[in-house]
Amino acid sequence: MCDTNNSLFARSEVQGFISQLDSIISRMANNSANAKNWLMTIIAAAIAIQWSKDQLQNVLWLLIPTILFMLTDMYYLGMERHFNDVQKKFIEQVRAGNDIKDLVYNIIKTTKCEQVCNTFGSIDSLSIWPFYLIVIVCVFAVKYLL
Repeated sequence: MCDTNNSLFARSEVQGFISQLDSIISRMANNSANAKNWLMTIIAAAIAIQWSKDQLQNVLWLLIPTILFMLTDMYYLGMERHFNDVQKKFIEQVRAGNDIKDLVYNIIKTTKCEQVCNTFGSIDSLSIWPFYLIVIVCVFAVKYLL
């Protein structure tokens, strides 16, 4: 049985599909990091511009891009988790000896409801709350303490 599983994993279709899923997962992680980078750039630039004009009392509008980038980040994290689950299920099915053609060429579809559930299911992630909570606290600190 072990030789059969190894030969299944050695097939180019299986390796290609796993590599494609790895690539998708990496892109989702990079997109999540880019959302954080763009938010920090926008926040820093807006605070610098308003500081130079002595208008720091008007920084609460920065909560809008913060929330939008948080939702975008949650979407990418939810998709990353979804494709991790797809990859785990695929590997389990290959190990179980299921027909590879049905597994590799099966199109993975998600409904809008599943996408929304994946997005808001990632709300409890440690990569979301500490970062965005600190940004929100900093915006309020700039508004009320400076």
